[in-house]
Amino acid sequence: MAKTFSDLKDLDLNEQYKYHQAEYKKYQIRFIICAVLLLFTAGISLIPAIYFAYHANIHYGKAQALQAGIIGEIKSVQILDSLTDEYTVLHNVKVDHEGKSSQLDNVVIGPNGIFIVETKNIKGDVTGTDEDKNITIHKIGQEGGRYTSSMYNPAKQVSTHVYRTSNYLKSKGINMWIQGLVFFANPNYRVEVTSSKCKIFSDSDNGGARMVDFIENYVPNRGMYKPELVEAAIAALRE
Repeated sequence: MAKTFSDLKDLDLNEQYKYHQAEYKKYQIRFIICAVLLLFTAGISLIPAIYFAYHANIHYGKAQALQAGIIGEIKSVQILDSLTDEYTVLHNVKVDHEGKSSQLDNVVIGPNGIFIVETKNIKGDVTGTDEDKNITIHKIGQEGGRYTSSMYNPAKQVSTHVYRTSNYLKSKGINMWIQGLVFFANPNYRVEVTSSKCKIFSDSDNGGARMVDFIENYVPNRGMYKPELVEAAIAALRE
């Protein structure tokens, strides 16, 4: 089993989820109060009721999206923890370079390199390539209608993470190969995203096991890294 450094209670996603969930409940209560007052105020509380309903809906949507992200991160934590004890797994790592930050979902460090895993837990079939700025999400509504939405391409996102992490480590005198990976954690939807720059895995086709196999059997062009360099990389990313 991999050596893991993680505290899910401190994940940024979890803090954001709790905030939006609390805000949703606050606005929901205010909406209910205004709705009841409509019976006694001749409609005066209608505008406040609409205002509170609008904001309750916004915070509810954000809370639901963040909850999905937390579920995805927990799944990726469980999968990466199954790596052999040659590997160290860091969760929720922040890297700064040239005044810009990257929040890394998962970083795996081992004798054959560093692997940055970007996790997405998306409800809907996903299509795209690494040439697309946004990937397309195909969904089915509650009444059976089909529609699409989009989100920033995680292949591009993880490529940015690799660039910043590589330069950050080089500033510390650490030069190791970094491979970007994207893991779609929702097993219920089809993923057709291709990339020449990073590896794409989906839980809908046993992607968790294939990702672990890919990491453990990856052969770096520069050869295997010495233990002291691996430990230096771990220490630098845990700062």
